[in-house]
Amino acid sequence: MKKIQVLILFTVAMLLFSSCNQKDVIKNTSDLTIQTSVTMENQNKELSALKQKVYELETELQQRVGHLENYFDRRTPESVASLYGDAVKTRNGALQYALFSKKLKDENYDYFASVGWHTGASNSPSISDFTVGKPIRSEDGQTVINIIFHYTVKDGSPSNETCTLSLEQTQKETNDDWYITSLKNGH
Repeated sequence: MKKIQVLILFTVAMLLFSSCNQKDVIKNTSDLTIQTSVTMENQNKELSALKQKVYELETELQQRVGHLENYFDRRTPESVASLYGDAVKTRNGALQYALFSKKLKDENYDYFASVGWHTGASNSPSISDFTVGKPIRSEDGQTVINIIFHYTVKDGSPSNETCTLSLEQTQKETNDDWYITSLKNGH
């Protein structure tokens, strides 16, 4: 609709403000219509090509991330808890996120993306070490495991914080990986 309105206005302007005769106005308008159509067609082709390239890059990125996430040792609750403890210690949000179940990923994606996949903001307190406890089977069928984070603050005084992970094992064709389904921090 806008293209037609522009052409009508152009035609009227040519007739009113030009010394051209009617044949020149019609020819100029036809040339403009053809140029506009070709330009719009080229823009549509370029846009389609760009959309295709973005789709290909997104697909490649998802595949690469998937392969990286599958690299982690998730065969036991202890191995997942140890990876998670190391990810928290190094403030690696991408690794923390990779260890989550799909549901937990969905719930936390916006947070991790908003902090640039880097958790924690200062050097104090810093995690000096962590200890992974023994897995316990809870009443609801989840496996629960505690991680005790050992902090050091600037004045040198130590403190500890316990993080309780709930984990579930998936049933896949090739492996039975463990994923974190919930987290609870406490002292």
